[in-house]
Amino acid sequence: LPDDPWDSSVHGDFAFGSSYHPPDRSKMKEYHSQCRDHAEPLIRQLHGHGIVFIRQLLPVDRMISMFSSLGLPDGFIALCRSMLVVLGRMTRNGGGVENC
Repeated sequence: LPDDPWDSSVHGDFAFGSSYHPPDRSKMKEYHSQCRDHAEPLIRQLHGHGIVFIRQLLPVDRMISMFSSLGLPDGFIALCRSMLVVLGRMTRNGGGVENC
């Protein structure tokens, strides 16, 4: 693999065409830091409820109930549900993203 993960030879130009330009690395680091700052309080809350692994949120109804009780926005809960569905499909199909 190339040193640059944004290299088009890795992903190809099919999705973005020649108009795609990789994000500025310093902006990506700042964005990553902001995401971590937002996620850490939720992670601490989940750990406080004994949740360490994603599988502990299953079935999905349990996750929805817990996240609702924590006051998380419905849109966030819907995205988390979608991610669990994808992870479930990956697991049932042999564990690879290419099998989704």
